[in-house]
Amino acid sequence: MTRLFLICAVIASFAVSSGAAETIPLSLVTDDNHFPYAYLDQGKPAGLYVKIIETITARMPGYSVRITALPWKRALHLTETGEASGIFPPHYFPAERPYLDLYSDPILSETPILQCNDATLAAHGIDRRKAVWPRDYTGISVATAMGTHMGGDQLRKIFDANGVKLFPTAGIIENLRELARGRVDCLLNDRLTVRAATTWLLKTEPNLPMTTLAEAVSFPVEQSYLALSGPAAAREHFHQTFLAEFNAILRRLRENGTLDQIVEDYLKQLSS
Repeated sequence: MTRLFLICAVIASFAVSSGAAETIPLSLVTDDNHFPYAYLDQGKPAGLYVKIIETITARMPGYSVRITALPWKRALHLTETGEASGIFPPHYFPAERPYLDLYSDPILSETPILQCNDATLAAHGIDRRKAVWPRDYTGISVATAMGTHMGGDQLRKIFDANGVKLFPTAGIIENLRELARGRVDCLLNDRLTVRAATTWLLKTEPNLPMTTLAEAVSFPVEQSYLALSGPAAAREHFHQTFLAEFNAILRRLRENGTLDQIVEDYLKQLSS
């Protein structure tokens, strides 16, 4: 009986080991300071994109996916060197990031905006309600999250041509604080990010002077993606297969309303 038990135990152990060996490891990196989309919460990756990626990959049992949240520039570097399999949620800038060679279907749409401080704009003689972009915004200062490229090269050219000073600094929470305190005139970020972060700060820091902050300018919608690393693909030959399965599940979640429900539930959780 003892011998039979040992034989069964060995067989079971082998089966578990074989099953584990068939699971393909995949390392994904994301932003640690892009509230509410991707950020660190008590040392763990959190945010709307994290929730979406986890929901999709949970339906992909052939893969063992590890998500790590890092400063965005560091995350991009790891995909450039091939140390990470992929990254989310970059916008599509193939010329600036040629090392990202495969992109998923679009996950969510983001609208870049300038959120500005009416009081500091007034010091430049600018009335947000009457001003015309970009002509009337010459000389303003704009904070943006370091490592991001929201708006792309075209927007950077408009900034430069009109004397708009861009300050790549921290994430949205820190930039909103700086904006409220009048240390910059505007910040550049996604509309949903700004609204969610404003809601959070109004609850957690009610003394922060935010009554003069408002959206001044909006820019064309940008799509977000999961992008895979070309250098990593040199040793991970499954990228195309993984992405095809990922896209199929993403489409199903979009078609059956699950994706919209994830977004709705997450925003409710933030505002509660």
